[in-house]
Amino acid sequence: MAVDGTRLYGTGYVQDPAGAMAGTDVVDSSAELGPEGLPSAARWSVGGLELAIELVAFAPVLLTATDGRTSRFPRAWCRFTTPDGRRGQGWTEWNQPPR
Repeated sequence: MAVDGTRLYGTGYVQDPAGAMAGTDVVDSSAELGPEGLPSAARWSVGGLELAIELVAFAPVLLTATDGRTSRFPRAWCRFTTPDGRRGQGWTEWNQPPR
């Protein structure tokens, strides 16, 4: 199942190869969900930086409110690749409240 065209609020910055930083507050994202509903592949656009995301390992969290409501919060260790071949690694998180 694909989750496409999501625009999210996300504060941070993007640093270009020369070291200049620019603040950002919007992330455009898309993801393919696997059989357990966990992302199996994703793409992000952050401040003009395009990222292909390879999910490596999960550390999912189940959030439970005092009234019994739940939301899944999958965290994943990922590899990031830009179109020009730059690579990095880091954590990503998705909030998956019930529909």
